[in-house]
Amino acid sequence: MNIFLSYSSTRRDIADRLRLALEAEDHEVFFDRSDLAAGENFQQPIRDALVAADLFIFLISPESVASGSFTLAELDMAQQQWRRPARRVLPVVVAATPKASIPAYLKAVTLLEPQGDVVAQTLTAVAALARPWQVRWRWALRVAALLLLGALAWWGSHRWQARQLAAAEQTARRQQLEQAGRALALCHSGSRADGFAQLTQLAAAPPVAAGVLRAREDCAMAWLREPRGLPGDKPFAQFTAPLRAVLAQALVAGASGARAADLRAHLGWAYALLWHDYPSPAQDPGEHYRQALQDDADNFYAHALWGHWLFKRTPADPVQAKAHFAAALKNGRDLPFLRTLQVGVTVRSLADAPYALQVLNQMRVQGEPSPAVRIPDVWDFFFGTVYLEDTARLLRQTLPAQDTLQVFLWLYPQPEDDATRRDLWRLAHGWLMIQAGRAGQARPDLLLLQKELRAADKSGPAVNALNRLLAKS
Repeated sequence: MNIFLSYSSTRRDIADRLRLALEAEDHEVFFDRSDLAAGENFQQPIRDALVAADLFIFLISPESVASGSFTLAELDMAQQQWRRPARRVLPVVVAATPKASIPAYLKAVTLLEPQGDVVAQTLTAVAALARPWQVRWRWALRVAALLLLGALAWWGSHRWQARQLAAAEQTARRQQLEQAGRALALCHSGSRADGFAQLTQLAAAPPVAAGVLRAREDCAMAWLREPRGLPGDKPFAQFTAPLRAVLAQALVAGASGARAADLRAHLGWAYALLWHDYPSPAQDPGEHYRQALQDDADNFYAHALWGHWLFKRTPADPVQAKAHFAAALKNGRDLPFLRTLQVGVTVRSLADAPYALQVLNQMRVQGEPSPAVRIPDVWDFFFGTVYLEDTARLLRQTLPAQDTLQVFLWLYPQPEDDATRRDLWRLAHGWLMIQAGRAGQARPDLLLLQKELRAADKSGPAVNALNRLLAKS
């Protein structure tokens, strides 16, 4: 069957596995916007894909049914295509989602709520939804094949052996795709080193299915976005070498459009990582990002990674960097990764720190999860030294006091277990409360803190700052 697969980018790991499994069953799958050529308008190619589709699979998650999501736009096109969803639409619940938020069009058919493996149960449901004429056509083909084999039997055993070899190759490709799906799952949520090694072994054993190569490229890109466990004197050089080779090989093989842009952007990122090893990378990452945007002008990773590079390089170009970050944010493809880049590259620089704080406030207002990986840096740069005049001035100039207080509580809702960090948390919280016009609420705990520090005979800049704060408030 021709199948249109609609999903939220946050569930890409499940979608990847399902696509590979469906292709292993000889289905044609329209996967996502990465299947579109550069410069195309998304609406018409998607409508064309829906017209050609026999089945529309919608992966239900809180993100896919959220207002304004691209998946809801695809669902609306599907509803225009098929007024009645029966036997045309297969809604699959892949994450707990309130029933009230699920569109009525999807609830018009039975929701598939897998209790075990999502991919396996979805394949079973797809097989059950095969239309009768397709079943009859497949049986007719099988009968015709048998008749043809009988008629051509006199050609000799070598013809039979050729057919057996073709069948064995097809079986081998299916097995490769199944193994590739399991390896890709490791790349998303397990040991990326193991997943990449398995995909490399599959790619070295002919015949190689195209899905195996694509899975290996996806694994290489995912691993580059979150490198970890890097031994050696020059870890990033050693780490990126095989990944760069895979991306370059895919580009030489003829990748185009959005896919080529993803590959080029990650290749540029691989060279940017070499800054951890060398004074300057072997190649300018900017050239890769520029070429990626020629392949796909709205490419998320090209904009996001170029923005990071423009902040990181010397001299920095914060104006252009922010413009690229804004373009990536508008695309919205991998928002947690973008936020990690934005905060991580700016939080340690006095000149760029206000931008990091503004990004954190934007994330808080929009209900995004806090970037836990960068919380220590934010604490050290901002709130752990709030008693220093330079830090206090920076906070006052960057955000309204009430917003700064809310960012603090969003990132650090409770005091730390460590006694010193706990005292600093109380000092920062009290200072921010006073700045926000809530001195009456802040003063009792600050007085208690002052009493405790005096009893412990503590001294230093933080204690002096506390005394000054209480004297003024």
